[in-house]
Amino acid sequence: GDYTRDKRNIVSIRDGRKPGKLAFFVHFQKDNGDCSGELKGEADVRSPKIAVYRAQGNPCELEFLFDGNKVTLREVAACGSYRDIRCFFEGSFNRKKEIRKK
Repeated sequence: GDYTRDKRNIVSIRDGRKPGKLAFFVHFQKDNGDCSGELKGEADVRSPKIAVYRAQGNPCELEFLFDGNKVTLREVAACGSYRDIRCFFEGSFNRKKEIRKK
């Protein structure tokens, strides 16, 4: 599903290519666009409420915490090559409601 904070901050999560994996895309902008970041990849599902992304050959580690209709991101280790130096992959995003066709 898609999770948003506003139209400039989105987390998109889909089933991965293999069981136990989630494909994701994160884009955020903070401080009127002065701070932004973007990352896509596959996270390992650790439990029904936790998935973790680790970049091979890079210290970046990102944790996804699922709780109801919300996902919270937490940057566990340095993902600086994917974002501006003054901001981090962090915060909560609410699940975007699906528009049903009549």
